[in-house]
Amino acid sequence: MISVQPSERSLLTCLLARLQALDADVLVGHNIGAFDLTVLLTRMQHHKVPLWSRLGRLKRSSFPKLTGGGQAFGGGASAGALSVLAGRLLCDTYLSARELLKEVDYTLKTLARSQLNEVRTEVTLAELPRRFESTQGARAQRIEMLLLHEFHARKYILPDKLSFK
Repeated sequence: MISVQPSERSLLTCLLARLQALDADVLVGHNIGAFDLTVLLTRMQHHKVPLWSRLGRLKRSSFPKLTGGGQAFGGGASAGALSVLAGRLLCDTYLSARELLKEVDYTLKTLARSQLNEVRTEVTLAELPRRFESTQGARAQRIEMLLLHEFHARKYILPDKLSFK
C-alpha cells in the first residue's frame, strides 16, 4: 500500500497503524537491528508520535533509552530499542548473512549478486521522482499490479486476462 502523507509525523503514525492492522509476527529487514529500528524510534520520539509502542505488542507508556548497543554496521540495537519489539520476532538479514555466508561485503547489492545472481541497482534520492513519472502504459501496469495484489489480499478469484488477438 502506497500512501502519501503531508508530514514525517503522519507518515510514522500511518506506519504504526499499518503495522497494527497487519499484526505481523516477524519484522524482517537488512541491518534493521543496528540502524532502522533506532532511526524509527528516534524520529518517533522527536515528533512525539502517539502509540509508538505499537511497534511491538505490549502497550508502553515511557519511552526506552536508545543509547548503547553497537555503533558499527551490524552492531546491534540497544536493549531499550529491542524491548519496544516485545511480542514480535526480529529477523535481521544482515546478521544472518554474516553468520551463514563467507563474503567480503554484506550489503544488499553484494548479497543479491552473489546469492541470487541478480544485479540490484541503487536508486539515488535524485532519481526517485523520475521513477514515478512514466507513460500511460506503465501507469496501467502499476494499477493492474495493485489490483492483483488487492484481489490476492482479499482472497478473491482473479479474473482472466482479456487478450485482443
